[in-house]
Amino acid sequence: MLVAETITELRAYSSGIWGPAKSTKVTYGLGVDGRHGKLSTIIATYGKDFLINPSIDDDAYKLRVPSGTEIYDPSIDAVYQQP
Repeated sequence: MLVAETITELRAYSSGIWGPAKSTKVTYGLGVDGRHGKLSTIIATYGKDFLINPSIDDDAYKLRVPSGTEIYDPSIDAVYQQP
């Protein structure tokens, strides 16, 4: 039998916005020696610069495609060439 326990510590990122600061996952089960015990511990920490829902400049969503590139748009099943 394999059992995993996850403990997540939270912190306030701004007024009313809480998110992860640290997450620890400990897995217990049958080891190679045939005994039950702790198999692994994984710790994920989130640095002070980690942001939740940061503002992103609209230019970050723009894709610059070189002239002459053939593009397939599956939403309308069309192929066209970038001018």
